[in-house]
Parts: sequence; C-alpha cells; structure tokens
Amino acid sequence: MAGYPSEIPPGLPDAHTHLPRPFETNGRDFPFPGAASSIVCSAEPNDWDTLASLARQYPERIIPSFGIHPWHAGNASDIHWQRLTELLDEFPMAGVGETGMDKARRPRIPQEAQEKSFRTHLGIAREKNRFVTLHCVRAWGPVLKILDELPPPRLLVHAWHGPSEHVSPLLKHNALFSVGSRQLMDESCHAAIRSLPPERLLPETDGYTGNLIPAFRYLCSLFRDCPPEWWLIQIRENYMNLSSPSIFLP
Repeated sequence: MAGYPSEIPPGLPDAHTHLPRPFETNGRDFPFPGAASSIVCSAEPNDWDTLASLARQYPERIIPSFGIHPWHAGNASDIHWQRLTELLDEFPMAGVGETGMDKARRPRIPQEAQEKSFRTHLGIAREKNRFVTLHCVRAWGPVLKILDELPPPRLLVHAWHGPSEHVSPLLKHNALFSVGSRQLMDESCHAAIRSLPPERLLPETDGYTGNLIPAFRYLCSLFRDCPPEWWLIQIRENYMNLSSPSIFLP
C-alpha cells in the first residue's frame, strides 16, 4: 500500500479492544501501546476491577466500557447490575458493554438470557447517557427490534461486516461502526464498509495489539479519495463524538 503510513500516526485511537489475557503488561508501562486512546471493553464482571484500576492509572489514554458479553449473559445478576451502575458513576466517560446477542457461539447462551442482559445494558446506558458497544452475530432481527424499543444515546457497532441494509436503521440510533484488520482484509466485507459515511467509521484492534496501523492503512485504502491525513482528523472527531457524554450525533 504505497503512499500509506508505515507507522501509527500520532493521535490515532483504538475504538474497541480488551484486556490482555492473561492480563499482563509484558514489561511495558502501558498495556495498549500505539493508540493515543483506547476504548477498553470488559467481557465479564471479573474484568471490571482490573479495568477500573487501569482507567484510574491512565485517565487520558483509557476509556473503560463496563459490561457483560453475550457469551457470559447467563451469569448476570442484580449484584452485577448494581456494581455496573456504581462504576459508571465513578467514570463519567465510561461506556456500557460490550453487549448484544450472538446466535453463532457454541455452546449457545439461551436467547432469553441474552435478550434480558442486552435490555438491562441499554436501560442503564439510557439512564446514564452513555454509549453502548454492540456485539451482534446472526441476531440482527432481535437486536434491531430491541434497539427500537430501547434506543441508546450513542452506539458503537464493533467488527462491522454488514449486511448493508442494516446501516440505515443503525444510523437512526446514532451508531458509529468500528472495523479491524479482519474485516478490512476480507473483500466480502468491503461493500458493507464502503456503504458507511466516513463520519461514522473508526478503527479497532479487538484486543490484537499491533493491529491498529494495519486497520488504519486498510481503511484509508478503501476510500482512496480521502488521504490518510484527512482520515486521521475525521477518526479523532468520530472518536470524540462517540465518547463524549455532551455530544449527541445529528
């Protein structure tokens, strides 16, 4: 990809990542190198204390997002929801999630448990005016129905790869879409990604440290009318629009 940056441009954010597993910094001062700021999502309540500790240590570089992944939705309890609310009160910039529904995972969590968990996340996000990070695999019908019933203040659809007909309904819910190297390197995803407005796109690593610059480069390559310098400015603005509680997307 000649003409595209070989190093991470200063100020590039990572819209979706996770704690390393097992959690360790590998001798580094900062466990998410390369990104100017990272939205770090929890998968289950056991992650929350570690994530909160890191967010206190690096308030300028980590935006935590507390939630229970649909893979763990069957373990959610009232105690967890109370703790989630307390963490959001402590961290005014924090998001909710990752949450949503997944019909492909085996063994599959019962749909009833996934729906209940998803609805609870959305209710808390609405109460606290927070963005929601959405995970959806083969479950767009029930997910879009629930979003219509409980629209979040702002939404990040992570690992977006279509279908394109769902873009308009999601944009209605103030959605941004993050894409990583896996989607950007898959030609079958390109039409779905190109169908998105640039002001709603963000790069992600999904926990694979080192994948931020390839994601940024591939994103630039899909929209060749927009130079990398323009993309960097746009991505920073998109990231702020998602994470700032005071901003409501048009």
